Amino acid sequence: MKVLLKIAILLITPLFLFGQQKGLPEGQATSSEKFRLSYKFGLNIFHNYVFTEESKIIRTDLKTNKERTFNRKAQVFVTLRQNSLPENGFNTVKVSFDSIRYELVTDDGTRYYYNSQDDEAVSPYSTNEFYNYSILLGKEFEMTYSPYNEVVKIFGEMLDTLRVRINHPDDGIKDPELKFVWDRIFQPSYQKLIPDLAKNLIPDFLVSKTDVWKRFFDIFIDGVVLADTAEVKLVDFSPKEYVIQAESKNLKGKNSKNNVYGISELVDVYNIQGNGTMKMVVLPRGVIKESEFEAKLEYEFEYDEVPYKQSVHTKYFWQLEKMFR
Repeated sequence: MKVLLKIAILLITPLFLFGQQKGLPEGQATSSEKFRLSYKFGLNIFHNYVFTEESKIIRTDLKTNKERTFNRKAQVFVTLRQNSLPENGFNTVKVSFDSIRYELVTDDGTRYYYNSQDDEAVSPYSTNEFYNYSILLGKEFEMTYSPYNEVVKIFGEMLDTLRVRINHPDDGIKDPELKFVWDRIFQPSYQKLIPDLAKNLIPDFLVSKTDVWKRFFDIFIDGVVLADTAEVKLVDFSPKEYVIQAESKNLKGKNSKNNVYGISELVDVYNIQGNGTMKMVVLPRGVIKESEFEAKLEYEFEYDEVPYKQSVHTKYFWQLEKMFR
């Protein structure tokens, strides 16, 4: 009986806080009104999300100024579920990558396409660009949030098994580029790109509609990790939902290796920089309904003694498809 009572209190509390803090019709909040913005998972409730990426990539040969263009669209269907009660404010969520759709079209008319729900689909294994997305298919792991809505741990038996298999001295992956792509599955920025909808932007303190708060923000785009201290604000608050918006004016990335389409070996990328904005819509119970991130970035690399600049315009979109027990 005590356990059932604890569960009921945890489920009711976010709704109670939301209702008590607002108490105003849409559009009538005063500048001094304070709101508590929650981000919660109901116990044992399945959350199905569709993640969509649309990217336009322009690669410029800096010797000749010749350009190549690639357009990529990827969709990943993911399920999130909190299987246990929080411990000292830490919530652990189970993440399952259910299916993907992938398309890459180049300026010479080459098209790669794959839909994992099509039994007759043939995977475009001829490009490691495809592996950047398909590697997550069928994978599961656990993701733990701190009381401050920040991902602090990613773990799981499947990840442990993969790590041993990939690095096995006899049967592990030998090809350097392919191993690099597979090793990405253990990088936190890559792991949390799709399932971490909060992106460390939802505050753990009361805010008003005139407040601007700063939160560290990192994101994985086109094979590189960018980070900035984003400026975040509450742009709308109503009985139906709240909306926050974040702006990253100075996204930077560390020099690193990357695999890029059309080049058969890893390249060293540098001068990584960009900017981006994110808009997040959250329901009263603390469930993220939808979120959109748009960014423009550039980085440089050299291959076969030719310097290149790669410009990327990316849009990420997360959409809640359904919730069920």
